[in-house]
Amino acid sequence: MFLLLFVMLITAVFGDGIKLYMTNSVSNVNDEVIEEDINISDVGSSISGKADKADISNIAVKIEREEVYAGLTIEELTLKLNRYLKDKGALANQGSLIATQSLAMGVDPYVAVAIMMHETGCNNECSRLVKNKNNVGGMRGRSGRWQSFATLEDGINGFLSNLSRNYYKKGLNTPEKMAKKYAGGSTSWAGKIRNYMAVIERV
Repeated sequence: MFLLLFVMLITAVFGDGIKLYMTNSVSNVNDEVIEEDINISDVGSSISGKADKADISNIAVKIEREEVYAGLTIEELTLKLNRYLKDKGALANQGSLIATQSLAMGVDPYVAVAIMMHETGCNNECSRLVKNKNNVGGMRGRSGRWQSFATLEDGINGFLSNLSRNYYKKGLNTPEKMAKKYAGGSTSWAGKIRNYMAVIERV
């Protein structure tokens, strides 16, 4: 697909001086295979019209680049989160999981990482809650006991699911709106989360 697009773009830029063909195999009513040549340079010309090189370049970038969050592709978002988390103990190298699952669940990945950092203490040494229970969000069950997860991946997914179900889907989609429920109305919690987010954005 990308090869065909590239050929079409090159043809569009350099005009009628280039004639390119692609062999296409088709079957007739008698199931005989017939090969026919398709002039794909005409396809490129018909798409581009009088587009110049800059126009074609912009079209190629738009086709190939799929931004998923804050002007970043999923790959760029993953790299950004991993840069921030590289020295954050148990959370290191979890950028791909956090990025993909946050977006899939409708959760802001920066908010999610910021809350994890605040709750786990992994800026220094991760808490025992993380080490012993894989609980990255300071989450308690209905009994009031700390929730425990079999693996760190389960803990991250459980945390993101909690944010999605109990916060984002109920309109609590900013640190300020979350504070009363998540932090018992702490007046400083939202500000601390925002500080973490600002650092993540600058990485």
